This record gives sequence, C-alpha cells and structure tokens, in this order.
Amino acid sequence: MATETEVGELLHQHGCRTSFTVTERVNAWAALVSVIDRGYGDDIYEYTDDLYCRNWLHEAWLLLDEHIVQLWTPQIKALDDRYKAATIDDDGQALDQVHNLPRPRPVVVATPPHPHRRPRAFASLSRCHRPRP
Repeated sequence: MATETEVGELLHQHGCRTSFTVTERVNAWAALVSVIDRGYGDDIYEYTDDLYCRNWLHEAWLLLDEHIVQLWTPQIKALDDRYKAATIDDDGQALDQVHNLPRPRPVVVATPPHPHRRPRAFASLSRCHRPRP
C-alpha cells in the first residue's frame, strides 16, 4: 500500500492528467454530484469526462494505505449514495452509445458509480442511435 502522494504520482505515470490528491478528487466528485442533483446540463461526452474524478478514486482505493481509505470512505459513500439517488440505471443504453465502458473491478471498500447510470436529463438519449466508435 502507498501514501496519497505516491498513489497520485503512480496514477499520473500511468496516464492520469496530473498527480491528483484524494482531497482534490473527492472535492471534484462532490462538485459533480451537486451539479447532477440540480440537473446536469452538459452533453453525454462531458458527463463521461466528468466521471473521471470518481474513476480516479476507484483506482486510488486499490493502492492507498488502509488508514487513508478508512478516513475518506464515509464521505465518498455518502456522495455515491447521492449520485445513485439522482441518476437512473438504463443498463447502458445511453452511455454505451458513446463509450464501451468496462465494468468496474470489484473492490472491498469504495466502488465507482455504476457505468450505466446517467443523469435523468439524458432520458432522451436512449432514443438516439449513434454508431459506436
């Protein structure tokens, strides 16, 4: 297991935009959940990009020291619960049209949002038929 700084650097070396901290990604996740609570207005491409902050946390959780995981898990779980309450599961109908998202790997403590959940504002996207890339 590794420290927050080590995990941020490791994930940056493996393709993340920068060396983030848990605090930065939790704050980004909280901001996104708040936007979704109020009604997400961007398109589905922005939405999948915005979910990056939660995906980063998922990857970091597999590497972080246990005490850091225990410290942040209650706040992340509360945000995840709010996210689930503000989204619907469409079994991938909308998001699969944009990305072929892999299913999340199982983790013990914190799991990312289900890849088939989308803001309610995307209800009309299930009727769109875009070819997959």
